[in-house]
Amino acid sequence: MLALLTATYVTAFCSVRWSPSDGPVAAWWPAAGLAVVALSLAPRDWRAWTGLVVAIAIVTGIANWTGGRSGELSVGFGISNAVEALVAAYILRRGRHGRLPRMETFEDFIRLLGAALLGAAAVTAGALITLSVTMDGIEFGAAARAVFTAHAAGTLIIAPIAFARRNVKTSGSSEELAIQVVALVGATLLIFRPDQALPVTFVPFVLLVWAALRYDVLTVALELFVVSLIVTVATGEGSGPFAAAVERGTIAPDTSSSLSQLFLVSAALLSLPLAMTVQQRGFLLRRITDDEQLFRRSFTESLLGQLMLQRGEHGLVVADANDAATTILGQQHHHLVGSRIDALVGGSPTFRTALDGLITGRVDGWRGQVGVLTRGDARVQLAVSRVSSPGAAPIFAAQLLDISAEHDAQGRVEIAQKLTSATLDTTACIILVTDRDGRIVRANAATTEITGYTDRDLVGRLVWDTTFAPTTSADIDALFVWPNRSGRPVVRERDATTRSGERRRIVWSNNIVRDEHGFPAYAVLTGIDVTTERAAAGLVTHLMQAAISTALVGIDARGRITVFNSGA
Repeated sequence: MLALLTATYVTAFCSVRWSPSDGPVAAWWPAAGLAVVALSLAPRDWRAWTGLVVAIAIVTGIANWTGGRSGELSVGFGISNAVEALVAAYILRRGRHGRLPRMETFEDFIRLLGAALLGAAAVTAGALITLSVTMDGIEFGAAARAVFTAHAAGTLIIAPIAFARRNVKTSGSSEELAIQVVALVGATLLIFRPDQALPVTFVPFVLLVWAALRYDVLTVALELFVVSLIVTVATGEGSGPFAAAVERGTIAPDTSSSLSQLFLVSAALLSLPLAMTVQQRGFLLRRITDDEQLFRRSFTESLLGQLMLQRGEHGLVVADANDAATTILGQQHHHLVGSRIDALVGGSPTFRTALDGLITGRVDGWRGQVGVLTRGDARVQLAVSRVSSPGAAPIFAAQLLDISAEHDAQGRVEIAQKLTSATLDTTACIILVTDRDGRIVRANAATTEITGYTDRDLVGRLVWDTTFAPTTSADIDALFVWPNRSGRPVVRERDATTRSGERRRIVWSNNIVRDEHGFPAYAVLTGIDVTTERAAAGLVTHLMQAAISTALVGIDARGRITVFNSGA
């Protein structure tokens, strides 16, 4: 910041010292641009801005005073310059949430132009007030033109040098830049040489447009600064077409400096927006190129099969395919390109309807499982979505995930489940399956036949809350907690009450099922109805123990006595 203030003083002092002897104001004021840059780059804090505005007023006031102007005029001009910097910096930083000015978009240039014009208007008003108070016989029209053009040109030419981005890639080479700079400087020197009166001031504009088309904003801004130095110094020394017009009496003597500054403003208005537009276009092209390369890499190197589809004569055809897609579809790349998608995959009843909807625009995407027609045993998860913008030629992206192994595994699981269900339902004993909490998750058909309770009555209930509880919660916990319980069932014999209230004698065998990691997952409770057997055994025991006169003797196949009753 100290360097900017120092440069502001030096340029302001030089401008005052080289100002026309017949005029009260300087012909060019680059200090305006330096002051605006200093205040714009300062933190957005009112204390910092207040101190910097005061410093600008003091520095420019001292530059006017040491340059030979009176104290009253120096104070007024210093305050006017500070107000100009405040107005321009406020416009540049307003609503940008702390972001520094950048010469990147056309909006940035419009903001810079507004700051330069409003700042020049503010300093012009302050200068006219100061001149009216401190001097007599001033031509206010000429003074206003000189102040306004000098300060507007100073801001438009100096500020872009500070705000433009560095290290921006350009399309022009260094050799071309050297030729262009030599041509620009040489043409400007020739046009504004002494005794040159031809109206060919448009030539530097052409060369500046050359720079704007091939190089970045910073290069154009630096070239503008060089041209402004040549034009201002030459016009001040009475050289060039503007000074020649004064000598011929075509224009008033006090308007040559204003015309030279208007020439610089016109050069800035012509070259800077063009350079910013070309630079932004270059940014967008590089962004698009980078995005395209990223897309191509993600497309070609994706582990998912990917197809690019476009509308053909008879439906959606493949425009491009990655290596994963060729592997999944079992086709080479040149065979896939141009093939209809419905000739490659199918088997889903909604797929054909979805294709018609995608082509006509009724739907934007479809997802589902389809078969690969060139591989009868293959199944893929297919997702098709439109990627082109509305109104453009429809382009679709298709992603294919090979789920053949999962499909086969799922088929085997379904077969195993059907086999398990058939086994459970054909077993003539009670089978209950519970989770780790003891909640019933499955009951076979024999359970309903023996107890009268259906799946709806049992599934979801805690097993020990049923009327034929085969175990207690402590037994379930023991099953899951005890190690090495799998394969060693726990046998219990309990009475059970059926749904009709009948009492049945059940022998329960309980065991657990572990998952692939060895952790308990389910408990299997198997109950055998032994009510009839127990009744028959009790009857035999009663008969054998009864005191009757008949002797009952039981022998085996060898004739040995194995049992006899009390009567025997």
